[in-house]
Amino acid sequence: MPLLLRGMPTHAKILQPFIKREGAPLASLVNSEPTGTANFGGVEGKGIRTTAREEGDWIVIEGEKIWATNCAGWVFKGAGLQCVTRRFIPSSSASASRSSPSTSDTNVVVAVTWADIEASPPGSYTVLKHFDSFGLTAKSGPLVRISGVRVPKSQLLCQPGQGLELCDEAFTMSAIVLGAMSVGVMRAEFDSALAFAKRDDRGGAEPILTKQSRRSTEGAWLPPARELAYHAKVYCSESAVKAVIDCVYAAGVTTYDEGSGLGLGKLVKVTMVLPLFDGGNVGVRKRQLQKLMCAADYDAWGTTM
Repeated sequence: MPLLLRGMPTHAKILQPFIKREGAPLASLVNSEPTGTANFGGVEGKGIRTTAREEGDWIVIEGEKIWATNCAGWVFKGAGLQCVTRRFIPSSSASASRSSPSTSDTNVVVAVTWADIEASPPGSYTVLKHFDSFGLTAKSGPLVRISGVRVPKSQLLCQPGQGLELCDEAFTMSAIVLGAMSVGVMRAEFDSALAFAKRDDRGGAEPILTKQSRRSTEGAWLPPARELAYHAKVYCSESAVKAVIDCVYAAGVTTYDEGSGLGLGKLVKVTMVLPLFDGGNVGVRKRQLQKLMCAADYDAWGTTM
């Protein structure tokens, strides 16, 4: 997404593997770091630790990243394209150490291709650890170490100081996808719980749908979330967590049985991680809302009738 947002004609060659539709190239937005990125924009904290050091017409990358979906590629030697957030160190201060404080005016996003990694010294890109992720199991977001990977300076996607803004824009675009995903998960949860409530009486005289309040509670989250899927990940993902709990209440202990055909157990796991990935609600998404509300020209009722 950063390349789509800020890409220049000179970056066209980076997209060729995707445009030609040859093979199965992977792309990744690489932002999170092992020490956490909830305070990535603060001038008082450590912020982004990974560095992009200027050396003539080249950028030399050092640091570790984590949780970035697809970043290691199919064979764990790097994806076809990685857009990576870095702390820029110009050649005039190349002696600065990797532990130097990060400031908001040095962050950049660099496009790193698989060819860049291949052309770098052996061991420049290493997968340190894979994770058994909870909920979304069909994904790879390992801990990787980048040490001495060299990329042309022309692959900087923004000027120093614009990296956090660009990353924020990319997460804003993906919020639509995550909101829609949350609505889809809620619909699957609701369909499963509704079918169960219609057919099962739990030892009573009538199906539980005619007896318990569950028939309306979980459905109440769906209509507003469907509309807001176009605008926000936060509301939809957190609504999905509330909805799946209501659906579990409707199905009761049967949720435990993975062989029951309900599928709620799996959906619970998926739902619980929706607020965490692709820009966590606490570290990224709610900060976006906070920034918006802190603006001097913020109009709380600007979108109302």
